[in-house]
Amino acid sequence: VSADGGEPAVLTRLEPQQTVHRFPHVLPDGRHFFYFATSSTEARGVFAGDLDGGASKRLLDADAPAVYASPGYVLFVRQGTLFAQAFDLAKLELSGSPAPVAEQVTIDGTAQVASLSTSAAGIIAYRAGPAGKLRHFVWYDRSGKEMGRVGDPDSASPVNIQVSPDGSRLGVMRMVSGNMDVWMLDLQRGLLNRFTFDTAFEGYNVWSPDGSRIVFNSNRNGVFDLYVKSATGTGREDLLLATPQNKAPMDWSPDGRFLLYRSPAPTTGFDLWALNMDGERQPFPVVQTNCEERDGQFSPDGKWIAYQSNESGRVEIYAQPFPGPGAKVQISTNGGAQVRWRHDGKELF
Repeated sequence: VSADGGEPAVLTRLEPQQTVHRFPHVLPDGRHFFYFATSSTEARGVFAGDLDGGASKRLLDADAPAVYASPGYVLFVRQGTLFAQAFDLAKLELSGSPAPVAEQVTIDGTAQVASLSTSAAGIIAYRAGPAGKLRHFVWYDRSGKEMGRVGDPDSASPVNIQVSPDGSRLGVMRMVSGNMDVWMLDLQRGLLNRFTFDTAFEGYNVWSPDGSRIVFNSNRNGVFDLYVKSATGTGREDLLLATPQNKAPMDWSPDGRFLLYRSPAPTTGFDLWALNMDGERQPFPVVQTNCEERDGQFSPDGKWIAYQSNESGRVEIYAQPFPGPGAKVQISTNGGAQVRWRHDGKELF
């Protein structure tokens, strides 16, 4: 898009098996840019794009986005090693063999971005650390005392954890071999099993109140739509809602009648919507302003939703009647995010 504003123009389009294009890095000629394509296949890697709308060109495989370094190198990370390889900016071609520059360069496993930057003078800045950063699921009591650990330490950076209604399983998003999927962790036995299998992105899992179904989002058709699947992991993955806008499920009402989800709009940012799960499944806006509303959660009686919004200039927690009418009430006073209700509805976390 022009720096002066105006209509945005599409520069890249997903190829088969690719899940997302991200992290554009404009090259010194002002006409081309690097970007990173994620995929669980050979379609992953660093590409050179054309700001004038020309075809993209795949340059190399990497575990994270690449950057350009003066006077003519591309820097990229593969299996924790930072490499430099000669790059002809005029021809957009590599030459020679990659040369190792540094070891144990840190990569964020979820975002797939390396802790790496370069300057016009050729100086490189990077962060290094032990390979295979592990995360562990841990139970704590209210005082902060550790009560127990579940499963094995995990290097796949699991996020968006959702405990099943009966407390027996944990739904998580995990990035494995460049592919984001929903996985299930058995909290009694510590066993981890894959729940979704498409090569596209699948995540933001939400349990139905009775624990029988799981809603998640996926961009297998280009836009992040909502899908539903049996919590047993078997059977079909049915399309629940398709619209031109991206969507991510947030919560399911206790009576099972409504699914709360967030969706961005061109002029209002992220808004909260509800999908009627009965009848024709018509969505309707719940919180729609010129600010960012996210992470909505139903109260245990289903009569309220709590959510976060930046309408005050920073992110705070609010609650309002559902489905309304009624005014919202600000809950937090010094910032807040990722709100959750206590199961009896008497506290917000």
